[in-house]
Amino acid sequence: MTGRRQRMAVAGGLLTSAMIGGSVPVSGLLVDYPLLTGQSARYGLGAVLLALWALTTKAKIVRPKAQDLPALVAIVAVGMLGFNAFMIAAQRFAEPGLVAAVLGGSPLVLAAAAPLMAGRRPSARTLLGAAIVVAGVVILSGGGTWVGPGLLLAVLTMLCEAGFTLFAVRVVGRLVRQPPFGL
Repeated sequence: MTGRRQRMAVAGGLLTSAMIGGSVPVSGLLVDYPLLTGQSARYGLGAVLLALWALTTKAKIVRPKAQDLPALVAIVAVGMLGFNAFMIAAQRFAEPGLVAAVLGGSPLVLAAAAPLMAGRRPSARTLLGAAIVVAGVVILSGGGTWVGPGLLLAVLTMLCEAGFTLFAVRVVGRLVRQPPFGL
C-alpha cells in the first residue's frame, strides 16, 4: 500500500470510528424512529451520493459478483439493519454510555475473530492493542446503567458491528485489488 493510500485508509478508519462513536448518544433520540423506512431513505441517499461522486470524479466502481451476494446480504442484515435496530432498542433499556462502552469492545472481537477466520492464531500484540483501545473507550464513555435486556441488546449491537466488518472482509478484499474510487 502506498503512503497516500495508507494515510487515506487510516483517515477513513478514524473518521468512521468517530462517526459510529458519535452516533451512539444521538441514536437514543430515535426510539420512535420508523426503523426500516428511515434506513431505506438513509442508505438510498448514500447510494445516490456515491453514484454522483463516482460520476464527477470518473471513479471506477467495480461491480460485485454473484459470489459476493451472500456476504452483501449478511452485511445489510447484520451490519446495517441489525446494528441500528439493536442500538436503538438498547437505548430504551440502557444509558448511551453503556451502549458506547460495550460497542467499544468490537476491536477486541475483530482482533480475535479475523485471524481465526483466516486460519491463523490471533497475535498477542494485536490483542493487547485492541484491549487498550477498548479500555480507552470504556474510560471515555463512562459506562452507565441498564435495566432488563439493556446489556444484552448492547452486546448484540457490538456483535453486529463486528459482524459487519467480518462479512465485508472478502468482498472488500476482492474489490480493493482492483483499486476502487480512483485511489
